[in-house]
Amino acid sequence: MHEVVQVAASVGFGVLVGLAVQYSAKIAHVRNPGYARFVGVVIGLFAMYAAWVWYFWILFGYRAIVLKVLLTEPASLFRGMENIAAQGMWKMFDWQPKGGQLYTVWTLEALMVIGFSVALSASKNATYCEACRRWSKKFDMLLHLPLVETDELRTSLEEERYEGLLSLLGQPCDMNARIDVTVAACPLCTNSNFMTVTHSAVTGKYQGQPVITSKPVVKNLIVPGTVVETLKAAKQTGGIGHSEFIAKKLSRLRTSRTPAEPPADTP
Repeated sequence: MHEVVQVAASVGFGVLVGLAVQYSAKIAHVRNPGYARFVGVVIGLFAMYAAWVWYFWILFGYRAIVLKVLLTEPASLFRGMENIAAQGMWKMFDWQPKGGQLYTVWTLEALMVIGFSVALSASKNATYCEACRRWSKKFDMLLHLPLVETDELRTSLEEERYEGLLSLLGQPCDMNARIDVTVAACPLCTNSNFMTVTHSAVTGKYQGQPVITSKPVVKNLIVPGTVVETLKAAKQTGGIGHSEFIAKKLSRLRTSRTPAEPPADTP
């Protein structure tokens, strides 16, 4: 039981550090995933150093001078780690690692904490409204649509031709192979709307539950507010009984992209 607590504590520490980095990145409006991961590495390393400082501070009876030395002289902390490695620190399943073995365990622990910090560093709200300086709000909705050729669907969506996707609303859907649609939008304005479309398929079962494999078709694609309105309305009604509404929205989309005719020549 003691060994399980040790492992759980290490995993929990890593998760808490990762969540703290994620929350900080969200507050700081960090949109660049690469920069967020870099910050995750730095914070992960600092968290490991702080954890060792805390450990030695407790070991030496919460003495202020010890804390001051550990914070201002990192070499003293590493010398303390060398002494512990020579004598052993703890036992796990009747195994007490020392020397190189203990250094290996510490390295794996550090990599785990840094890994969680990096993996969770990027905010879950991946879309952002630059005009309002707000993270977008992901609607609690998921539309299941019948499966179509995904390459053609991707091309049409990237070319801002949404009729093919919207025409699937209300049609029968095989849940074993389908198209899933989610949307997000700025909570303050109607100018920043995003849509993610995935190809989902049931590939097997595990403990009686279906195993679903998803492959993105488009991710966080910027779309007009009309598309989001149509999808939200279809979600509320299950896509049924909304044929006139959908037809009207499709007509508006076509009209908005139809170039104006040149004026007729006058004699």
